Amino acid sequence: MVRNGAPPGIGRFWTGFGASRPVPSRAGRAPGSAALESRWQRRARDRNHVKSLAANKYPLRKCSRADYIFPMQAVLLVDHGSRRAESNEQLFAIAELVRQRLPGSVLVGAGHMELAEPSIETALDELVRRGAMQIVVVPYLLAPGRHASTDIPNLAERAASKHPGLRVVTSECLGVDDVLADLVIRRARGTGLQP
Repeated sequence: MVRNGAPPGIGRFWTGFGASRPVPSRAGRAPGSAALESRWQRRARDRNHVKSLAANKYPLRKCSRADYIFPMQAVLLVDHGSRRAESNEQLFAIAELVRQRLPGSVLVGAGHMELAEPSIETALDELVRRGAMQIVVVPYLLAPGRHASTDIPNLAERAASKHPGLRVVTSECLGVDDVLADLVIRRARGTGLQP
């Protein structure tokens, strides 16, 4: 005998194409002689169930495609650090200018290599707390000396080691650039230089 389209000898264990199964009752009890549900009806019901779960879990969240592709990024400016508060405040001033020029999805932080707070570790921890998963450390130094090429990258890697999954890279220092040459001329003209 063939049940629900099953080949002989298979009986009620047949789940192949066209097979049907009892529809679960809303009260959670065995349906007894309840109507049978087709394979396509099950698929439609499952799709609607998933959609309703998503709507209930994220009722106010509107995600863009970038939310699923790119993890949150951050830029961390690092200078040497000074015992003078005025010198340290300049780093945060430039960090704010950088933040204004970057998209709002990119976080910007600032820290000092030594002599002042926040340290590299403290600043990096704060960016991670705010959701950063990729951090670019930019040494706010002119020349590629030992601090820019060795000390700052090592301190950044050490700070990142306690955050599994965090990706940290250190860029080159400010170095030689046309923008810096223009800035030197502007500073010289500020003192009365007449070219």
